[in-house]
Amino acid sequence: MYLEEYKTKILEIKQSLLELGKPDIINRYYQDKKYVKQVGHDGYVTILRGLDTFFAMRGVQKKGKKRVEWYERELYVVNKKLSEAFAVAYDTFHMSMHCDGNQDMDVAIVAFKKAEEILDGLEKIMDDEILNKQTDE
Repeated sequence: MYLEEYKTKILEIKQSLLELGKPDIINRYYQDKKYVKQVGHDGYVTILRGLDTFFAMRGVQKKGKKRVEWYERELYVVNKKLSEAFAVAYDTFHMSMHCDGNQDMDVAIVAFKKAEEILDGLEKIMDDEILNKQTDE
């Protein structure tokens, strides 16, 4: 509910890679390296925006540019499993796909799986916190 736009964006990015990345299903790679790089960037940025929304709703802000270590540290405080998922998403979306142009379909599958895991997990945390607040009142 709170992060629906980011979850939808991840699904749109995933679909666009399947349609425009020129997938070679037999050899399990995408033929369009330039598009893979763009998808890696878009997927990673979408996760960051979801995290920014999550942290803003919890009152956690940082002035200036945030580094990947900041996200990992702040997320670790909230949920270790999601912090680990973020580390994998960073490695797959940003480093492997965006920076290196890794065209392996299995890398993309892991990246999207982790993105969905992160956004679903953040939403569950937000739902639980709101439920707990209502119960306390």
